Amino acid sequence: MRSVLTSALSLMVLTTASCRPPPDPPICAEYVEHDPAASADTRVLPFDVWYTILVPGTARRPALELPESPRECSGRPVAVRLSGQQDSAPPYSHTAAPIPRESITEKDITFSPAPDGKLLIWARVEYYADQTAIGPVALVQLVERGVEIRGIGTLLAPHKRANLYLEPFADGDSLLVASGDICPSEGDICRKETHFLPLVGQRFIQAGVIVDGEFEGPAKVAAHERVDVSDDVDGWIRREEVDRTLRVTETELSIAETVTILKCDARVTPPECSEYKTTQHSRVMTWTDGYFTTTSGVWERMRAE
Repeated sequence: MRSVLTSALSLMVLTTASCRPPPDPPICAEYVEHDPAASADTRVLPFDVWYTILVPGTARRPALELPESPRECSGRPVAVRLSGQQDSAPPYSHTAAPIPRESITEKDITFSPAPDGKLLIWARVEYYADQTAIGPVALVQLVERGVEIRGIGTLLAPHKRANLYLEPFADGDSLLVASGDICPSEGDICRKETHFLPLVGQRFIQAGVIVDGEFEGPAKVAAHERVDVSDDVDGWIRREEVDRTLRVTETELSIAETVTILKCDARVTPPECSEYKTTQHSRVMTWTDGYFTTTSGVWERMRAE
C-alpha cells in the first residue's frame, strides 16, 4: 500500500512539474566567460564588456567608443518615452543641455545587488548640465554560460551617488527605485531625488505621472525642498521646507510629506529659526493603464497660493 501511495505521489509531482509553464526566455543573452563562483553583487566582468553587452555596437579597442545613436540590447533607442502621454505627443525632451562626451570609464557604470542573486546595472551614455545622466538599466542574471538580461530599459536620473534597488510591486511585478544627489553648487546642501520605474515582464517602464488630471512628467520625488520668503523689513524670513518619504508595498505606492514653516532671524549667521507650523500629508500614486495618477501635494498647493 505504501509503495502504491509513494508511486501516486511521485506521479503527481511529475505531472505538476510538467504542467508548470517554463520561464520566459531572457530578453537578451550573451555567452561570455566569467567566474561562476563570483558573487552577484560584484562586477564579475570588466566594465567595457558590460557596455558591449548592454549597448551593442560599442567598440572596445583602441578605446571604448559608443555608437553614434546608442540602442540597448533589445534594439530600442536609449531615449525616454514616458507612459501616460498621449500617442500624438512628442517624445519626452530633457530640457538640460548635454555635456560633451568624454571617454567612458568604470565610473560611468553603477552596480547594485538584486533579489535572487541577480544584479542591477546602469550604464550611462550621456550626461547633462543638471547633473542627470541617461543610459540603459538592466536586471542581469549570471548563468553558467554567461549573462542573461531579465529586464531592460532606459533610466534618466541623477548620477551622483547613484543607488538602485528593486521592490516587490503590484500584480507580482517589481519596482526599480533609483536615487541620486543633485548638488547645486560648492558648499550647498545636496538634494536627493528618487525615480521609480515599474518592471513589467522584462521591460522597465519609463512611467509618467498624471497629477489632478494633468500630465506632469516622469515619476520621481525630491526628498527635500526649501524656500526662503522675506517676511518683513526687519530682517526676518519665513522658511518653508518639505520632507518626502517614498513608501512601497505590493499593492500601493505612496508619498508621505511633512511641510514645516519656520520663522528665522536672518540678522545673525547662521539664521536662528523657530518652528511656526507643521503639516503632514500622504498621497497615493495609483498604477493604472501603465502610468501613475495622484493628487497634488501640500507643498505644491502651498506654492500655488
